[in-house]
Amino acid sequence: MRTALVTIVLLGALAAAVAYGIQTWLTIGNVEMGFHGILAIVLCVVFVTGLGVGLMRLSYYSHRHGHDDRAAGADPDADGQD
Repeated sequence: MRTALVTIVLLGALAAAVAYGIQTWLTIGNVEMGFHGILAIVLCVVFVTGLGVGLMRLSYYSHRHGHDDRAAGADPDADGQD
């Protein structure tokens, strides 16, 4: 029941954000963007995607090499089963 409520609330927030974005897009109308604007958008997308990929790789690396266990004070030689 709780999971369903959280899902409904998050889907409602997503729908509101999409509706706001569409309404804003339609209100602005035709706007021409120059080379520098397109270049800024492309560089931003590439940078943010690279940052996300890099951080995920670091989290997987940390998990696989036991850095998370040592930081939490767990035994790094344990196999994870209690």
